[in-house]
Amino acid sequence: MPPSMTILANGVRVGSEETNSPIATVTLAIEAGPRYETPENNGITHFIGHLAFKGFKSWPRDALDKYLYENGIKLTVNTSPELIAFTATCPADFSIYMVELFYKIVVDLELAEGDIEAEKKRMYWELKAADECPKRLTFHYLHTSAYQGTSFGMPVMGTTKNIQSFDKQALECYIQQQFQPHRIAITAAGKVNHDQIVCAVDKTFGNIPTYPGDCSSLPGVPGYTGSEIRYRNDDMPFAHVALAVEAPGFNDETHEMLKAIGHAVGSWSKTQGGPIMEGRANKMAGMARGVSHSSCCEFFETFYHTYRDTGLFGIYFVADKMKLEDMIYFIGDYWMHICTALRESELEYAIAQYKTEKARSLTRLHNITENMAKQILYSCSVKDISDTIGKIEQLKVKDAKSVFSTYIYDKCPVVVGVGPTENLPEYNRIRSSMYWLRF
Repeated sequence: MPPSMTILANGVRVGSEETNSPIATVTLAIEAGPRYETPENNGITHFIGHLAFKGFKSWPRDALDKYLYENGIKLTVNTSPELIAFTATCPADFSIYMVELFYKIVVDLELAEGDIEAEKKRMYWELKAADECPKRLTFHYLHTSAYQGTSFGMPVMGTTKNIQSFDKQALECYIQQQFQPHRIAITAAGKVNHDQIVCAVDKTFGNIPTYPGDCSSLPGVPGYTGSEIRYRNDDMPFAHVALAVEAPGFNDETHEMLKAIGHAVGSWSKTQGGPIMEGRANKMAGMARGVSHSSCCEFFETFYHTYRDTGLFGIYFVADKMKLEDMIYFIGDYWMHICTALRESELEYAIAQYKTEKARSLTRLHNITENMAKQILYSCSVKDISDTIGKIEQLKVKDAKSVFSTYIYDKCPVVVGVGPTENLPEYNRIRSSMYWLRF
């Protein structure tokens, strides 16, 4: 069935999509994160996510854990720069009870001092693990460099100094100010009934009053800066590099087009083998064919991080220190090829890959609920996937080149390198590869 949406009187938004799945997924999404934080409380949203299922004032932790275990309910939390999502996967009959559980997160968190101190220690280890993961460190620096000077560039997990300062009073104050009805969305997918979900949400979240302070204004569009960060460490076996440009946000009509065209670049790993030895020359994106022939990297992937009104589109790759210049050349050359000489066959390949990815996303209920939550929070509407795919199928080569050129051609990139980066071309050379001289 097509997705449905309802907005309650106090601004809470409810969305659902009924499927034949015997299980259900319910998501509570709240607009919170570094975008709504300050340098003094940066990381507090992520910290609250850690404490969300440690027990409530009306429901001790032991009893909560027993209830979840006996009924086969799985809870997860995900924090991004502008959203925190609590997701429950459960038998379909328990979807209504998950709404009540999520309501307690907003109004009934216990926030015991012992739990707060224990989570601080866990957060220190989490920060240490993030610093030791080259990919996570690369993308952290990517956001820091691209959105420097804005709250969007602050880390999701915060800093050790901030974490040490968090106490019960600070956490309760932040929840009261930021977990507001107009920033809350409840979405459900699976064998669920929309009217029942709306009724359950109205009985709980419908009673949340609006905070008397002025918190309705949305932070402005974060400013993008073409720049670079290099963290050189010659002890690492490979360099981890990300090259990106500013891209349209979730609400922009070209957002899905750029995502589809990105599949023309594709991704590749040495574990896949080369096109010659595998006989797959016609089944790989153009850049993947070139990279596999020359073996100039171990792995690369196209990424597109989208937010409400901005995004980052680019390529992340892992390569030997002596192959960095070759890989940068391949990226710039193929991006310019798409801008100026994209072929019909390449666009058909990209659209087919895009449709496959969209269809695969329908097999994971948590993807459905989280995407639906973004739609109703960012645009107050829910689009059926068939409508989105239908528009992409009508995409012409001329339009694809125009969209890609709008965001890629002659734009200032943000470049991040972690590891042995001595051979990574300097920024002005990379910038000069973002256009071709024409006569």
